[in-house]
Amino acid sequence: MNTTLPPRAKAESGAKLRRRIIVIYETAAGREKALGFCDQLTVLHRADAEFEVQWLSFAQLNGPRPAGETIEQAATADWLVFAVDSAGDFPHNLKLWMERWLGKRSDREGTLVGLICGASNPCELACLKEVHLRHVAHRAGMDYLTQMPPLTQWADAGSLATIGDRADRVTAVLDQILHTAPPTAPLL
Repeated sequence: MNTTLPPRAKAESGAKLRRRIIVIYETAAGREKALGFCDQLTVLHRADAEFEVQWLSFAQLNGPRPAGETIEQAATADWLVFAVDSAGDFPHNLKLWMERWLGKRSDREGTLVGLICGASNPCELACLKEVHLRHVAHRAGMDYLTQMPPLTQWADAGSLATIGDRADRVTAVLDQILHTAPPTAPLL
């Protein structure tokens, strides 16, 4: 599935689409980072979608038996946002919770977001939690994001004028392709 950032078509009835976001946060700082991400997401889709956001802390999910209701909700969510610290690994019970909703997700499209708090340098190796989240997203067939792409990247991307401008533009790479003779095959 392509990332769900470009606006989706409205429902046939003309009503806004309902999207479920589940935010799993480790600390108060992570919750704040996730809040900023969710604000950006709702601004981007304000014309075509309504969002239902559910907040779950590590403490709520790290018990011996997390509520089955949260597993069902995660299995059907459009967006799963994990706001975690870069240090350490996920608690064992939280990993089990992820496996349980992953097993129920089926072929449902969606996006998993890994917001890593405390990552100072984008060139550093990924922390254990990020590696785990990337694997979960891959196994679930979900897109994986670490941040919201700039809004200007998506502005008017689908308008007829923008498409026409891009189609008429000859970049340096395209110019080189157009003016390079194709290789000739050796005679046998």
